[in-house]
This record gives sequence, structure tokens and C-alpha cells, in this order.
Amino acid sequence: MAIVQASYDVDNIEVTFGKKRYPVPTYWCSPNGSKRMTDSRTVLMTLTQSEAWFFWNMDMKKDPETNEVMFSRTNCPKEKVNYYTQVVKNLVDKNMILRIKQNNYLINPNMTMPKFEHYEKVKNKWLSLGGK
Repeated sequence: MAIVQASYDVDNIEVTFGKKRYPVPTYWCSPNGSKRMTDSRTVLMTLTQSEAWFFWNMDMKKDPETNEVMFSRTNCPKEKVNYYTQVVKNLVDKNMILRIKQNNYLINPNMTMPKFEHYEKVKNKWLSLGGK
């Protein structure tokens, strides 16, 4: 039987399994890079139909350990190809994804979570690349 402990303060939630401590994502994000924090679910509800399609398809193709995804026009049906550039720009502007290099993106770990034990590493990479 494993003993599980949790600690909580306003800015930090951690769960301890044995001797390992894991930060728990709060699902609070900074939309459009603003200083005001909001629940990521409210950001998801503001997406256009095309933005939602792109975001959730990126999410389905992501590496669950790194939250990184290779996604290009070839992953899109014909009716979505023309929107690719604008929608990707909108998702970057909304602080939901970051472009790592051409056709490679990092999904905000507070929007959709990587594997639990990799959250801290992905969050640090997100912040180091300029994510908010």
C-alpha cells in the first residue's frame, strides 16, 4: 500500500508518492500573455471552430511525455489548409501553443497536461521558450 500526501498553498499544489514529489497543474493560464490569470477552460470555450479543430488535433498527435507535436498542412483536410497559417498564429497569440521550429509546436502544459511525472519539465521548457 502506498502512502499519498498532498500539500497545498495558493500558488503551489504538490502530491508526494513515497519519496517523489510531483507538482500538480492548476489549469490556470495567462491568455494572450496578459498578467491576469484565468482558468484554461474558459479560454478553450472562446476558440473558433477552426481553432478548436486545430488545437484538439494537435493534442491528439502530441507526444504525451513532452507535449510536443509535429503538425503541418498535410495533417489538415482540404477545407482547413487555407486557414493553417492564421489559426496557428491565433493559437500562439492566445498562449496555447509555441512554435519550436517549422511544423513543431509545444502545447501549453496548463491547457492539456503531459504525463503527470513530466509536467514540471514540460512547464519549465514552456517558460524557457517564452510561454506565459
